[in-house]
Amino acid sequence: MKRFGVLSGFIIVTAIAFAIMGPTPGSQPVLGMPVLGVGDQDPAWLQVGGGTGVLVVGIGGAGVVTYGLYGLGVLFATGQAAAGLFAIGQLAFGLIFVICQMGAALTGVGQGIVGVQVAGQGTLGGDGEEFLTRLQDDAEKVLAFTSR
Repeated sequence: MKRFGVLSGFIIVTAIAFAIMGPTPGSQPVLGMPVLGVGDQDPAWLQVGGGTGVLVVGIGGAGVVTYGLYGLGVLFATGQAAAGLFAIGQLAFGLIFVICQMGAALTGVGQGIVGVQVAGQGTLGGDGEEFLTRLQDDAEKVLAFTSR
């Protein structure tokens, strides 16, 4: 979880820095989409301030990955209200996994959570504590910076 926090911090700070700098004059679109969009209605690879894009950082939006107050991420979403394959939020829906205050997913951790394998308070579903602990251990080994 520490690595996730560090990576998320880098992504958010980098996105904000790009938004402050703005697009460079004469920058060319990549595969038909601009690299940076700041609150644009058109999709961009990096969308800051909300909207649609591949990586969306801001109040709200939809993309492959979203960081914001609310958002829909195809792969990952985080925020107060979030939905995606993996979701972290106050009110969250994740198809596969969720960490939330209230939400639903196949597996997850939360206070009020519905799923197949879940752990937390007020859960509705199978006791997933052993499964999620084993999953955490495996993920830490795979994502470790050094070999163990």
